[in-house]
Amino acid sequence: MNINLGYNKNVMQKCRKLKEYAQFIAMIREYLEETGNIEDAVDRTIDECIKQGILEDILREDREEVRSMLLTEYDEQVHIKNEKEISYEEGERAGIKTGIKKGEDMLSTLIQYLLAAGRIDDVNRVTTDAQYRRELYKEFQLIEQ
Repeated sequence: MNINLGYNKNVMQKCRKLKEYAQFIAMIREYLEETGNIEDAVDRTIDECIKQGILEDILREDREEVRSMLLTEYDEQVHIKNEKEISYEEGERAGIKTGIKKGEDMLSTLIQYLLAAGRIDDVNRVTTDAQYRRELYKEFQLIEQ
């Protein structure tokens, strides 16, 4: 398995745990791509990392907690992604039906994404802070970076 550890190999060489964490995450991603199943990918990665001595102490001691955390985080990310897609589709349909201008469509879509993610404070801020609104448009890929 050829694992890409990012761009700053210098930092990785100086901090063993950071390097091992990067290996761990890269391995999960590779196994997920291979199997398509997050539970299998996480279990396989944990087993393989223990065998290879990658984060071995942490994984042996707190295996179930690490597994649970990873699966919960993954589920949240999938949920947010699905909510974004649904909100985008609803926003497009609403825009087509009512003839709303593109800028209004984007703001409406952004607000829907923020609400789906539970980011209520950000909803309030985007209505008055144009620079922050633009940053969030980029974050949610409504405009190009």
